[in-house]
Amino acid sequence: MKIEVVTEGLHTLQADCLIIGILKDSNTLPVVLSEVDQAMGGTLASLFAAGEISGKKKETQIIHTMGKIAARRIMFAGLGDKDELSFEGLREAGARAVKEALKANLTSLAFFFGEAAGTLASGEVAHAIVEGALLANYRFPGYHKETEDKPALQSVTVVSSNETEEEAKEGVRIGEVYANGTNLARDLVNMPGNYLTPTVLAEKAKEVAERHGMEVEILEQKDMENYGMGGLLGVNQAR
Repeated sequence: MKIEVVTEGLHTLQADCLIIGILKDSNTLPVVLSEVDQAMGGTLASLFAAGEISGKKKETQIIHTMGKIAARRIMFAGLGDKDELSFEGLREAGARAVKEALKANLTSLAFFFGEAAGTLASGEVAHAIVEGALLANYRFPGYHKETEDKPALQSVTVVSSNETEEEAKEGVRIGEVYANGTNLARDLVNMPGNYLTPTVLAEKAKEVAERHGMEVEILEQKDMENYGMGGLLGVNQAR
């Protein structure tokens, strides 16, 4: 999957869906959408003025752009009250936006939460978006063939300003690391016990350690007996 940070204008951004974070009770068009709205003939400004764009937490709205801008759709992701905005809230909003986008078969997504993110730093915002997006995209491959192919993310783009681009890139890197670690844990938890034997688990740990230049120590049965780990050995024998 392609994950990147860009600084280009929203109206020229190529994506299936442009996702904009909106605070509750936003009744005026965000400045950052001025060029997008101009290209769309004032449609967005009219929707905001009429109170038809909701920034309520957990709500999303998708609008067709009819080819007026580079993105095929615009999604408004509700972030809730400004005073209650948090890193966790942004992560949840990012995850929810991905789930709704995939339902509509929109797989290349561009996010801009900047103007609505309040006091959160650009790096934190990028971290939250990417972590939430990758967690929402998680699929356990399983051991049976799916009856139908479900859409999955192809790309995630975080839109930043020139001044905060490097900070956003670091946030993206951290968000990707967090999400990949969580999704690896999910894979391991979802594996049946007869597949995830102690030997297989040890090999997984070794792979991760070698990939990231970490030291790893694997205890054999005799080592565990010497350490008095009888309970763990008993569970393993029972299996």
